[in-house]
Amino acid sequence: DAVSNELVDKMAAEGRCEFLEAFGIPLPLSVIASQIGVPLSDLPKLRHWTEAFIGNLSQQLDAEGVRQAARGMVEFQHYFAERLEERRGSPTDDILSMVVNASIDGEKPLDNAECLSMLSQILVAGNETTAASLTEGIWLLIQNPDQYEILRNDLSPERISAFVEEVLRYSSPSSNMFRRTTRDV
Repeated sequence: DAVSNELVDKMAAEGRCEFLEAFGIPLPLSVIASQIGVPLSDLPKLRHWTEAFIGNLSQQLDAEGVRQAARGMVEFQHYFAERLEERRGSPTDDILSMVVNASIDGEKPLDNAECLSMLSQILVAGNETTAASLTEGIWLLIQNPDQYEILRNDLSPERISAFVEEVLRYSSPSSNMFRRTTRDV
């Protein structure tokens, strides 16, 4: 709530914004950073690493772009390997500590590669999809002022939930991830 309010206050004070940069990216990135257990001062690094992973997945980078993405992913690995080692010795109440100290009777603990893979998924998938959905939701409201008025006049949890579901249905942030329904929908 505090992060959202701060971002909205900043946009309101400026009187205008580029929504993705002003809100869509910083909100989910801040939430994920807090949950993972890294300082908010490292948000620019997290964004850089997200872009490196996305660039690598896109397979549309030139040779220099591929090198830059690889450097970013290695930076991510070094940074989080250090954080994981810190949490092994001194766990705190965050996802880093949970991942590195997870154990199931009879199973070996996760190794660093497994922990880093999980953290990259949390970082990239969580903030990239949320930023896209937030921005798409605003765009849809701008394009459909009648729907904006309906939502503005009814901010009930049910109405907001229906709006979020419709944004996700209409414009999925995860394309090319096909599913087959098990019942009529």
